[in-house]
Amino acid sequence: MSYHRRHLTMLGLDITGFSRLDWGDKIRMMLRSHLYESLTSALAKAQEVPVEHEILDRGDGVVAMINPAIPPAVVLDVVVPRLAIAIQEVNSTAPDHERMQVRGVLHIGDAITDGRGYIGNEVNLVFRLLDSDELRGHLTKTGVDFVLALSEAALHSLGPAPAVTTSLDLTPANVHVKETRARAWLMAAVPTGTSIRGVRR
Repeated sequence: MSYHRRHLTMLGLDITGFSRLDWGDKIRMMLRSHLYESLTSALAKAQEVPVEHEILDRGDGVVAMINPAIPPAVVLDVVVPRLAIAIQEVNSTAPDHERMQVRGVLHIGDAITDGRGYIGNEVNLVFRLLDSDELRGHLTKTGVDFVLALSEAALHSLGPAPAVTTSLDLTPANVHVKETRARAWLMAAVPTGTSIRGVRR
């Protein structure tokens, strides 16, 4: 069996409360469809030339494995704001009990693929951050529809940490999930007239 290591930008997204009892399969499939369509559209507009990416299905969410030609800075400036707008548009016409709330994780690192999927510590970190109590709590605390966690690697790729954390209004968190101990920075991803890092779209 052949496999190889790839350096990738990773964007994980998870629909909160996907298994809640008052959501039947029809609502779940509708929300999954909205999430896929929103992510695919946002990635297509991230650069003028389409950039290679794969979307891994998680049932209640997805993880986009993106060619590092789209670095975390571009994901923050283009993809995340477009996702936030799409989620807001979906919720603007949805009944209260069908509103979609999304948790996201942005990371960059190496993953191993055998053509069937991806494994590795960096992939595990995305899953752990997505499922962390800290990110779930930030969603509840902020009351927004979309929150994002930046891994330490993603944050450092953006530039000097003090300037970035101030401009993005990031909340630091020490994440403890199973055997994972990691530092992450949490933010509310809300639609605005400018990109997340303050550069006009």
